[in-house]
Amino acid sequence: MQLTESTLLMRQMSYQVVVHDLRVAIAAGALRPGMSILPERELAEKYGLSMGTVRKGIQELVDAGMLQKIHGKGTFVTARNTAGERPRHYKVGFLVPTLTVSYFAEMVEAAEATANANGWALALIIGGPTDKMGDKLSSIPELKELDGLICTQGMARKIYLQLRQLAPRAQFFFIDSRVIGEDVATATCDDFYGGLIATEHLIEQGCRNIIHLFSPGAGVNTTLRGDGYRAAMLQHGLEPRLIESGIHFVNAMEAVSRLLEEKQPLPDGVFCPTDMAAMGVISALARHGVKVPEQVAVVGYSNLLEAQQYFPTITSVELDIPGLVKYAFSEIANQIQHPGGPKSQVRFTPKLHVRESSQWKRLIES
Repeated sequence: MQLTESTLLMRQMSYQVVVHDLRVAIAAGALRPGMSILPERELAEKYGLSMGTVRKGIQELVDAGMLQKIHGKGTFVTARNTAGERPRHYKVGFLVPTLTVSYFAEMVEAAEATANANGWALALIIGGPTDKMGDKLSSIPELKELDGLICTQGMARKIYLQLRQLAPRAQFFFIDSRVIGEDVATATCDDFYGGLIATEHLIEQGCRNIIHLFSPGAGVNTTLRGDGYRAAMLQHGLEPRLIESGIHFVNAMEAVSRLLEEKQPLPDGVFCPTDMAAMGVISALARHGVKVPEQVAVVGYSNLLEAQQYFPTITSVELDIPGLVKYAFSEIANQIQHPGGPKSQVRFTPKLHVRESSQWKRLIES
């Protein structure tokens, strides 16, 4: 059987589950330096993957310097990840654009817990990556004393370089974000896979006319989510249907309202780039008398607390925020202890939380 491009992509992503679990175990200290991981054959059986797929995941961690293969003995955690090497008095800044969104509030909560557990001082810095960020941050004297700075939102290269001058001692790490044109250490969500599993879920529910709200210029993350959507649709012989929108509540509400007012074909499923967009979609559908999920199933992204408490509760793709934050602190320590080493650039595997907004198949069968 000849494999389509989307089938190959889906199979290639499966090794990320192994990579994710091993990274989290190492960052949390469950796998310590010198300890061996399970043999490849046992990992293949555990995850239901081929030996070749498991080897690909292990090799990614070997290349990142986290694992070491010793011929005839096995694969072991390297010394560079040891928690015991970390000094107890690092001072790390944690830069978030806002605390009014539960996504960033959860990150801060995880950062505070991780810093306290390691005896580190944490400096919370609130401000978006705008052109005026440098002016705002330049008034914070403690920036010059930071050993590390963890950023939670992408930024332009010129702002990044300005931050480097304001915090000359700091090692930088980016959570679920990037700096275009710069080689920076990052831990991101595998957004292609997230878009893939979200769309696969809608198809499994019986949806066939599935639209995706896309936001031009919103960033790499949302673009990859759209790529995953297209791959899943094409794999099932379905036509991708993109509706231009933004990632926020009002953007999505207006986009879906236009679609309904223009009498375009009603979709039976909607994959949204964010949970806030999913809320806007549900609101627009309700205003036009369209029921969710009875007529249209909806899936969001990020698993915000707001989505879990919405009506109906929203099916959403979850990013492993505590895992991302713990890994960021671990890599900041590694960078301080091993300056000039390779920048860690990893992807965590997301998972889908199924709730009321997409339970279309259950309703049809009941």
